[in-house]
Amino acid sequence: MTKILIRTDASNKIGMGHINRCISLAHHMEDEGMEPLFVLKYVPENVVEDYQKLGINIVLLEEDYSLDDEAHFIIEHFASQYSAIVFDFSHYQNMAIIQDFVSYFEVVQNAFKATFLIDGFNDTAIINYIDPAMDVVITPYIGAVDQSPGKSKGYRHWVGPSYFIFAPEYTSENWQREARSTVERLLVTMGGSDPYELTLVVLDALKLLPAKIHCRVVIGSGFSDDLKDKVSKQCLSIPFCEIVDEPKNLVTQLKWAEMAISASGLTKYEMALTGVPSLQISYNRELAETTAVYEKEGFYRDLGLYIELTPQGIVDELTKLAKDFKSRKSMIKRGQSLFYGSGMKHFLCALRDGKIDDV
Repeated sequence: MTKILIRTDASNKIGMGHINRCISLAHHMEDEGMEPLFVLKYVPENVVEDYQKLGINIVLLEEDYSLDDEAHFIIEHFASQYSAIVFDFSHYQNMAIIQDFVSYFEVVQNAFKATFLIDGFNDTAIINYIDPAMDVVITPYIGAVDQSPGKSKGYRHWVGPSYFIFAPEYTSENWQREARSTVERLLVTMGGSDPYELTLVVLDALKLLPAKIHCRVVIGSGFSDDLKDKVSKQCLSIPFCEIVDEPKNLVTQLKWAEMAISASGLTKYEMALTGVPSLQISYNRELAETTAVYEKEGFYRDLGLYIELTPQGIVDELTKLAKDFKSRKSMIKRGQSLFYGSGMKHFLCALRDGKIDDV
């Protein structure tokens, strides 16, 4: 059985997007007869326990390890048994020391048959700062272009939403959907950890809704206990509002929803695939600028930076989209048309066989 190492991170500040994407990838690997193992460095203990209960095999690195320590630990313990390694850790803690990764990647690449980097986007794209020693860099985002260094690029660059990693539960569904003239079901989801407590911002707005819309509010596995309590209390004061506590994924909720309000992140891709028109909120200015630029793709509306929003402003935009049947219909069609090609199949074949060809 082909063994694959996955190096990623998760925490309240980093978010759960990296590890959740890698868990989806791991499920695809298992379906193809591969055996994945997760190596994590920055991750809360309760998160580790939650994922281990799901059958995820995890090895923890010491947080005070230097990159040199980490590289040698990985090589010593895994290189002889694992044919490939996948990195997905383009987050702020690593971007702060990005130049130190030059030698790290060189050392690790020499120890494995194949190395893959699932990169970030714009300010969190590793290839914008260094030329990493990788066999393949994957930039699986809408609007992405080959931004990699031109002089010494030694890796293949697989770009675009055909490489976006959905959980098997998403790809096995037939997501045929028609827009309804009225919106009766609204999903609120602000990521796995919601470090800026955007859920509370939206709940303040929902109290002002003139129409009674049935709302489902997602509490992620990385929510603090304090935030969970605040969300629960807020929901009690809103008619037709229920909590969805730490779902495995959002498949069931997206089947149910007719519209959504979401933190701008990887979840918007799931909403696009499933045909759920959404309003997107950004938690920092860089993300807000990116979200605004790619709003032209036409499958969501940008609400902007959360600290610049008011409850009434959110309600106004929510009401406007709910009444705009034509726009919602167009969002569904546009979102579901974005995912084309067989990027994921190509990726899985490369992992399994160790053969890396140009697309």
